[in-house]
Amino acid sequence: AGQAQGNGTDTTCMLTVTRDCRFSASRGTGVLFDVVLPRAADLAAGRAEKLRAIARTAKRRRSDSLIVRFKEHVFADPDKNSARIDAIGSMPHTALVDHFSEMFIHISLIDYDDCSTYDIMALANDKLTIIPAFSATDASMSRLVNHVMEKFGDATIERYDGGS
Repeated sequence: AGQAQGNGTDTTCMLTVTRDCRFSASRGTGVLFDVVLPRAADLAAGRAEKLRAIARTAKRRRSDSLIVRFKEHVFADPDKNSARIDAIGSMPHTALVDHFSEMFIHISLIDYDDCSTYDIMALANDKLTIIPAFSATDASMSRLVNHVMEKFGDATIERYDGGS
């Protein structure tokens, strides 16, 4: 239970929320109708818009896996893999879900801007393979490739054909 201040005729309202999410109000409900419910409606509308945007981008998913081939052998020293993972993970609005960095790099990354997800692997000294999940978008893939090139240098982009 707690007290909240209203904006006019009802100056004090006692609001209670139980463990099972039951809600009750007593001693004036002005704050409930003037403050709490409009704010809850705004939050719900914002969440609904975000879900609609995700649904729209699902139609424009990215299906091609890419190889980012660098001019230098940027992944030659396995002792630097942890720093390389941190560099990839520094991309804004993303999180590394898990990673492996002993002899090679394997990262699972999520882009919170549009919920795109990827597996990213460095299995050779000069290339990074990016495998988008079903939900990955072209816009997210562009952000990821640009970020990787900013961190590790110029590269060429190739479609992944399952080999090489």
